[in-house]
Amino acid sequence: MIMIHRTLGLLFGVVLSCSSMLLAQPDRRGDVNQDGLVDVADVMGILDSLYGPEPISCLAAADANIDGRLDIADAIRVSQQIFLDGEELAPFSQDDPNPCSALQTEGFPGEAEGGGGGASLLWQDNFDRLPPSGPGKYLYAAPAGSIEVQTMAARKGLMMRCGVSQPRDANGRIRTEVSLWEPGRTSKIFKKDPIGSERWYAFAIYIPTSWWYDVNKVHLAQWHGTEDPGETGIGRNPNLTIIALGSELRIRQLWSTRRIQTANENRADIWRGKLERGKWMSFVFHMKWSYRSDGFLEVWKDGKKIIDQDNHPNCYNDAEGPYFNLGMYWPSAIKKYAYPRTAAHTAYYDFLRIGDGRNVLQDMTP
Repeated sequence: MIMIHRTLGLLFGVVLSCSSMLLAQPDRRGDVNQDGLVDVADVMGILDSLYGPEPISCLAAADANIDGRLDIADAIRVSQQIFLDGEELAPFSQDDPNPCSALQTEGFPGEAEGGGGGASLLWQDNFDRLPPSGPGKYLYAAPAGSIEVQTMAARKGLMMRCGVSQPRDANGRIRTEVSLWEPGRTSKIFKKDPIGSERWYAFAIYIPTSWWYDVNKVHLAQWHGTEDPGETGIGRNPNLTIIALGSELRIRQLWSTRRIQTANENRADIWRGKLERGKWMSFVFHMKWSYRSDGFLEVWKDGKKIIDQDNHPNCYNDAEGPYFNLGMYWPSAIKKYAYPRTAAHTAYYDFLRIGDGRNVLQDMTP
């Protein structure tokens, strides 16, 4: 595959040097690197994401054929525009704006009007398009092709697939997740909630009827702590996570008052219920992050309150607070279990909302 990538790159480079075809098409699909031109660099950007280590800087622009996925067909579509005078690439518009454009509000989808409470949300996204990547936007921990925009049970959202045979992340893990990227940081830094802050999170998850009951846990969403110096290598678990385990759905919590941890401690499954397949499940989390006894956590599932925890620690005693990952992490898939190479899990996600202490429950519901 790498040889194909290099051959295509050489071919495109030769053609470009001979024809000098540079199409000035600002704010148009195909301008993957968002430099105002549609050229061979954009084709190479797609190929680097598909077959190499480089992430796409603007997935919305890379989806050149507008089919809700990133694959080789997008590289071919951009190449046709450049070299074969093919059908013009579709522009973004007021009704279908470019989420990666510098003309858009910083941090797209960014701050948005709230609901019944009237306060603005910190973040919202209905996932009508592939989430844009970059500072102030999204950070991907997912191989190319594992996230697509699809409609499931009358709702458009993100289809995420996590499989045994997919490439592993930098730490050798198998995951398909998106997180928020800290604004103003060109390096990949997660956007974190300060310890002591109050936060609201809402999102919906659809588990298809084809989901098979796994005897090992699959994380469906999680809030993860940031290890301090001296804590690396202990394999620390998330502060808070939704887990699918067999036919059960669980919400698990971990915390510690220790300044430096040497092992995971204080773990509890604070809610258990049925893993419902074939329907959308809505979740709302309201918490104050604290490693002391002044923390709290409230959780609603499908409009019903399932957790009401007060005066309780809910995170680690770290210098930095937790960050949110939406999607699947499958830790057992890398261990010596008898999973076939074709084994995979698929879930769908929609309606992400994030708020702070100014918001109320009504702001987090459709």
